[in-house]
Amino acid sequence: MSTPTRNIDWLLQNFISNSFGVISVVVTSSDGLLIASENLDDNATTGLADLLSALASGVHSLAKGASRRLHAGHVSQTLIQMGQVNMYIMEAGDGAILTVMGKPDADPGQLSYEMSLLIQQMPQNLSVPERMVSAGSVQAPR
Repeated sequence: MSTPTRNIDWLLQNFISNSFGVISVVVTSSDGLLIASENLDDNATTGLADLLSALASGVHSLAKGASRRLHAGHVSQTLIQMGQVNMYIMEAGDGAILTVMGKPDADPGQLSYEMSLLIQQMPQNLSVPERMVSAGSVQAPR
């Protein structure tokens, strides 16, 4: 576990404990790699944290692309409402995304506000630099 992850574990635990309706929290890089998670029934077999990381990254990227195409400005949050859970996705620094799984009866405005406060408390070293792939390092399939 890296130092940035250890530094935010307690923040995520406190957020879950002090925010009404929060089920679990995932912090991921913008390209879908898991940074930290709390309160997920996850193990190597289910890969739930990795699945949520990939999902959040993809949805956030699609929302940003649509916003650019529509000249609609900055995407501050994306919300996916499901029958038993709501998924809130928000940027958490350069190259990082905060995803919160919330109960359907949680107040979306209050939860979004609390997510913003959590992001402000996260360390600056949470930023994930964009990965650069050189043309020589990618090989075509044979």
